[in-house]
Amino acid sequence: MTASTVGKSVGMIGTGLMGTAMTRRLMAQGFAVEGYDPSPEAAERFRALGGTPHATLASLAASVERAVISVFNSDQVEDVVEGKAGLTALAPATRKLALLINTSTCEPDRMAALSKRAAQSGLRFMEVPLSGSSGQVIAGDALGLVGDNGGDLARGKDIVDSICPRHVEMGPVGNGSKTKLAINHILALNRAAVAEGLVFADRIGLPLDAFLDAAKASAAYSQVMQVKGPLMIAGDFAPQGRIKQSLKDITLILGEAKARGQELPMAEVYRRLMQDGVDNGEADIDNAGVIKAIQRQRTA
Repeated sequence: MTASTVGKSVGMIGTGLMGTAMTRRLMAQGFAVEGYDPSPEAAERFRALGGTPHATLASLAASVERAVISVFNSDQVEDVVEGKAGLTALAPATRKLALLINTSTCEPDRMAALSKRAAQSGLRFMEVPLSGSSGQVIAGDALGLVGDNGGDLARGKDIVDSICPRHVEMGPVGNGSKTKLAINHILALNRAAVAEGLVFADRIGLPLDAFLDAAKASAAYSQVMQVKGPLMIAGDFAPQGRIKQSLKDITLILGEAKARGQELPMAEVYRRLMQDGVDNGEADIDNAGVIKAIQRQRTA
């Protein structure tokens, strides 16, 4: 907590898994967090956390100067900004909100275009998609990937510093999303590799705790082993990053690659694993549950 943040208000648009994690982080740094989520259940959870929920986006926009967006996809981000009840539909005199910090994983070109349209309506729009699970966000270990068209990071730096003390500036809006997708591609494949390695170790009769310790000390080490490996072994799939979110992200990655004439064969394998999880009723478990999809792939 710093003297510069105590008592400051910030908005949170979307109070689901990641929105809640960021809210916890902001509150720990002294911010008063006001939020909007169309789900009554999410709003009540937000209230119980100590936040101030608003019944409408317009009400939130009239109360805070800066807000973080944490929603599912590009469509929802565009709806927040330009929908029938979105921010640009509000009369400027009724809107205090002037800076949006989008943390959602989105299509880069759409976010770059949206930032320019928002600016024409007097709304500054920057992006800080986060690399890390909700647990890593709460711990301050997530990496922020900043896309900024000029000067906006300075306007929101206390918020960004509070959510993700580690962040890198990647250039204009769109580049943060591109970086997140490329990192998520590698991360997804690492997750699958760790899961498949654990399944293989189990099938050949190794004690998994000892095997994971050996793997973490080896040249094969990745942070995924530390974060997800123990969850895979324990079968603890309480969500920090859901399978349905991973399916959405890898589908987006494949779409961006296809639009540029590039095949990603390993990403397609991962997409099939995530789809298998969804098809087997596992959409809302943690993405460490990729191990379950691999375990189901048995030879006759």
